[in-house]
Amino acid sequence: YHIVVFIWTFTYDGKLLLTKRDACKPGGLLWEVTGGSVLHGESSQEGAKRELYEETGISCRVEQLQKLHNKVKGQGIYDHYL
Repeated sequence: YHIVVFIWTFTYDGKLLLTKRDACKPGGLLWEVTGGSVLHGESSQEGAKRELYEETGISCRVEQLQKLHNKVKGQGIYDHYL
């Protein structure tokens, strides 16, 4: 299976943080929730922490990530975090 994580990040006043998709990727320049693929050897939570930092510069501890949803579809496992 391929693990993909999505991180739903909200400001203190309840606004959702979106990132703009890389222009070279399918669906380029569209807005999306922060996320990406987990690397070999990473847990889902570690991948979510890394993706959040790489895409937004926001640093968090693994313990701060709350799993919201998990879905298995085809060869993918999709984990959503708050």
